[in-house]
Amino acid sequence: MPGFGHSPPPGFPFGMQPPWATKLLQEMKGIESKIKSLHKIERAVNQTCSELSELDIKMSGVDKRVPDQEHAATFITSQYEDTSTALKEVTRRIQTLNDVCNSLDIKVKKFRDEKSKTENKLIELDMKTIKYNLVLYSLPEASTGTRGDCKATVFNVLNKILNIQEDIMIDSAYRPTQKSRGG
Repeated sequence: MPGFGHSPPPGFPFGMQPPWATKLLQEMKGIESKIKSLHKIERAVNQTCSELSELDIKMSGVDKRVPDQEHAATFITSQYEDTSTALKEVTRRIQTLNDVCNSLDIKVKKFRDEKSKTENKLIELDMKTIKYNLVLYSLPEASTGTRGDCKATVFNVLNKILNIQEDIMIDSAYRPTQKSRGG
């Protein structure tokens, strides 16, 4: 083997390397550190590629779900619009019904007031009618089939039997029929 057992040239002490070898070793150390850096970069790039691949898979899943979400959003929007329109219509109808109910309440109140007034007038009329009425019992019946002149009969009873000679005004006089007397 050539160079085996050879000693270094006489100008270099033992164990020292020539300057060109030192320079070469320094360059190799620089290359080695650069290779380590490249390995780190390569690992980072590989990891980034792996993460990008995972993101790509996730994005493809998202891409598949986006049309479904868009369809759902479109459906929900149309349902919302339909519901909103229906709600507005129902609100309008409720308002109309409230207006009608209020109007009916006012009319019912007016009718109650009118009924109360009419009842009061009727009671007043009944009182006046009863106040000025004269009922005569046990008068002889008119001939069968005729009702007779009731006013004349009443005047006769007042003048002859009760001895009332004042001017008396009779609005109406009548003899109840057999039906109205309950028989």
